[in-house]
Parts: sequence; C-alpha cells; structure tokens
Amino acid sequence: MLVRGHAGQAHASISRDRAQSYLDKTMMVFGDAKKVIEGMVTAVD
Repeated sequence: MLVRGHAGQAHASISRDRAQSYLDKTMMVFGDAKKVIEGMVTAVD
C-alpha cells in the first residue's frame, strides 16, 4: 500500500506523471486522509 499526502498541494501532484498511478491495482482516494484511512482499516477488519 502506498499512501501519499499533499496537504494544500493537490495541483502539484496531479500535474506530474507517476509510474505508481498506472499500476493495475492503483486508485486515487480523495478526502480527509485520516478519515479515509480509518474507514479503509475498519472495512478490512
């Protein structure tokens, strides 16, 4: 799992092409990082 945070710098990360963005099992998740990760962990448990 790769978690990358960019508080206030979303425009900079979107403009760059990153190899991780094109992997088959990769998805972008938008929202409050803490709430999103807690929700994912709760769903897995």
